[in-house]
Amino acid sequence: MNIEGLIGDLALILVLGAISTIIFRKLKQPIVLGYIVAGFLVGPHFTYFPTIHNEDNIEFWAQIGIIVLLFSLGLEFSFKKLMNVGGSAIVHDGAWCGSGTRARLQQHQLPVSRRNALDVIDYNYNKGI
Repeated sequence: MNIEGLIGDLALILVLGAISTIIFRKLKQPIVLGYIVAGFLVGPHFTYFPTIHNEDNIEFWAQIGIIVLLFSLGLEFSFKKLMNVGGSAIVHDGAWCGSGTRARLQQHQLPVSRRNALDVIDYNYNKGI
């Protein structure tokens, strides 16, 4: 991996990120949307602007960006908010998991009302899924 290329790519990413932050703040739009636009402008498929062409550099900075994003979300996480939302989140997640399980069963054309979890596991194992 080329260090000079990484530093140059980082400079390009930071400059476009700063410009998009200023523009989207003035437009009173979410800053994350500005970061997505900046990522599109820096990507290799946009040819009207200096872009990152080395795939390894793109993957490296994408992984660093995910780490920073998850770290910042962890800093903003509040257990008090989770407790306030707790009941509705449990209902929503239960419905979401239930609909996903039902869709998975229907995908394999299993009669949902007559199957239990062990039959589904056995069916998936025998089919090689």
